[in-house]
Amino acid sequence: GDSGLRVVQVTLPDVVFLDLVMPERNGLQVLRKIKQDHPEIKVIVCSSMDDQEVKTKAEALGASAFIQKPFEKQHIEEAIRKVTGEKGIQNHA
Repeated sequence: GDSGLRVVQVTLPDVVFLDLVMPERNGLQVLRKIKQDHPEIKVIVCSSMDDQEVKTKAEALGASAFIQKPFEKQHIEEAIRKVTGEKGIQNHA
């Protein structure tokens, strides 16, 4: 959690994929801090927990999308399109 926040502070990404379970801080704490400091950053929460209460809390804290694990590449692409308004994703790999 803390190391991820440091990366966000330095790189200021457009989109962050954020797991809810991590060391130091949980994902909801990290989400709160990201949105407090950089409300323009889109945050896609990823979790294996299928808990409506957690999803509701994440949305209330500013999550732009929620992806349930396990997920496939198409789910990531759909979430990115949803939060960025992009019609497609260029694969540069």
